[in-house]
Amino acid sequence: MTGEEFFTRCGANLTASQREAVESADGAFLVLAVPGSGKTTALILRLGYMLLVRGIAPEKTLTMTYTVAATVEMRERFRALFGSEYADRLEFRTINGVSAKIISCYGRTFGKGAPFELCDNEAELIAIIRRAYSAQTGEYADDSTVKELRTAITYAKNMMLSAEELSGVEAPVKDFPALFSTYCDALRSRRLMDYDDQMVYAYTILQKNESVLSFFRKTYPYISVDEAQDTSRIQHAIIALLAGARGNIFMVGDEDQSIYGFRAAYPEALMAFGSTYPGAHIIKMEDNFRSADEIIAAANLFISRTKNRYEKTIRPTRGVHSPISVARALTREAQYKLMAELARREKSECAVLYRNNESALPLIDIMERENIPYSCRKFDDSFFTSKVVSDAVDIISFAFDPTDTERFMRIYYKLGTMLTKEQAQTACESARRTGQNVLISAQRSCKLSKYAADAISDVIAELDELKASTAANAVLILRLRLGYAQYAERSGIDLGKLDILSLIAGYQPDALALLRRLEELRRIIAEHENSGCVTLSTIHSAKGLEFSKVYIIDAMDGILPSVPRESDEALYEEERRLFYVAMTRAKDELCLFSFTRREEFVSEVVSGLPTEVMSDALIGAGMNTVGKKYAHAVFGEGIVKAQVGDSHYIEFPGGRSAFLTLSEMLFNRKRTFRALVTEKPVSGKTASPEDFKPGQKVSHSVFGDGVILTVSEDVAAVRFFRDNVIRRLGLKLCAANGILRIID
Repeated sequence: MTGEEFFTRCGANLTASQREAVESADGAFLVLAVPGSGKTTALILRLGYMLLVRGIAPEKTLTMTYTVAATVEMRERFRALFGSEYADRLEFRTINGVSAKIISCYGRTFGKGAPFELCDNEAELIAIIRRAYSAQTGEYADDSTVKELRTAITYAKNMMLSAEELSGVEAPVKDFPALFSTYCDALRSRRLMDYDDQMVYAYTILQKNESVLSFFRKTYPYISVDEAQDTSRIQHAIIALLAGARGNIFMVGDEDQSIYGFRAAYPEALMAFGSTYPGAHIIKMEDNFRSADEIIAAANLFISRTKNRYEKTIRPTRGVHSPISVARALTREAQYKLMAELARREKSECAVLYRNNESALPLIDIMERENIPYSCRKFDDSFFTSKVVSDAVDIISFAFDPTDTERFMRIYYKLGTMLTKEQAQTACESARRTGQNVLISAQRSCKLSKYAADAISDVIAELDELKASTAANAVLILRLRLGYAQYAERSGIDLGKLDILSLIAGYQPDALALLRRLEELRRIIAEHENSGCVTLSTIHSAKGLEFSKVYIIDAMDGILPSVPRESDEALYEEERRLFYVAMTRAKDELCLFSFTRREEFVSEVVSGLPTEVMSDALIGAGMNTVGKKYAHAVFGEGIVKAQVGDSHYIEFPGGRSAFLTLSEMLFNRKRTFRALVTEKPVSGKTASPEDFKPGQKVSHSVFGDGVILTVSEDVAAVRFFRDNVIRRLGLKLCAANGILRIID
């Protein structure tokens, strides 16, 4: 088959850069593929081109990607285009799969079995970590702690860290190098290796055994790598050995989409591609076939401010225009209420994206109570098993059962009791004998200073008040008056999960009801069956996916970005890439939530948006009405707590709330009040539609003072001074409702 025949059959609609990538075979090539640029299509077509046009045997190719699922999908996509004859002869593997093959080859070559057996029993690995943690700290490692330690261990091995560098790894233990050593020793003593060791071992074999390395280079002279920005340092090292400095390597990735630094993703390898493979060619696939023009423009401007990257410009191709919208809320709670109502109204596919899974919990809580259908991607129970939530559950439970000595030993030093461990144990022994409150037993059985005795009396009083309080107030007592916040600060514990707990508590009558609700939510999430068109997902889990509409929630400083640039520039840069990935999941519509003044990324995107021109007098999109008063004819005077476009969430006295469009607000307003109460009353005189002329100064009940630019039939274009925005107003409607007056 000739090249032209191939492209006529399979690639008639390819762009110039896609075609260049497809035709690349001999030499080193790095394809930088922006979001939605069709990178997998180009990779699959390139394999077909190599086989059908260049005559390269399928067995001579090795294609590596990030997950087993991706290898299966890639093979099936190839099969759909080129048939099973070739598809079944191609080698698609994860790098762990390649590592296993290297180890097996080494064993056959030298007549040895593998010195270590792969441990794929996760429970066994968790048990080893728990024992290592307990031996070092004397405490039990909950599921959340184990997960963090597993991530830290994986990071250390994938980054090929030296013994000296281990001390810089962030982990929930003071001496991570010691725990890391204990874990590795435990594996070696059992003749076991984990999946990360498998790559370390394969890399060592390739380095030290020329015959094994030579065998793989001859077997696979053509190597392709997908999702190269997610590939770790040791994985890149294995690939470099297999390809050789002058080999045929085809790597597809985008450093702008590298968001797995915590798993040791190493985008620096893409930046150093030219030095690793001398004479390398770089191809930029910059055409985006996914998103509306405005989304592409905003995303392009946002990511261009990232420092360590290749210069690229995303080019829109669809010609679809859809302005980015901003959903404004007065509080974080109002954000969730507005999002739930928007989810209720959605009729087509959309996604709600967030930095951490815990951000979805208050939303799930509302949607479950209001029977709003949703789907959820890869939600685990780490929130419920985290140290902060476990401590909160223990403290609340102890308040209702102060004879529980087991709980007391877990929390006594977190509550400011001033007791030593020996005193706490003595108090527990006394309480078990007498059946008394442990704290009272401490006062009676321990020799305490007056300071310590007074501290215990304060704790008893606060626990009693916690029992009698609402759930929201109970969390506040726990946090501030029982001293848990001070304990968390001393221990370097992030209290973000306590903020989520407070939001869930806001809907519960008391602390015991909150505990029951937490158990219900944990069960709901574990058993939830996906339904509806709304998908809840972390940004990480949504990578590689696309949705017609995307909402980004909880994008505030401290969450996204999780750190300021001056604190940790590398992490901050990754957080920028994460937000960029979230933006580029949207095909047609993107909505950013704003509810604080600490939203660096949202503010940056919004500041770059074009000035909006309004198309109707009743549309409030683009105008921030949050926090303003509104007087309803039936419900009374309320406060706008959240708003997106024409939809407003308003809370009224007596626990009432409503979602109203601006037209509904005007229709239902209390006639002796304006729809939205502004700082100064509407000035000027009433007028008929025909009285409004170009050049006149006018005052609007919502938008303030402005000047009429043009009048065409019933529509006036007015530039308002407050925000310098031009709005088109229906004059008959404005005159009938008295919302636009002429200023003398």
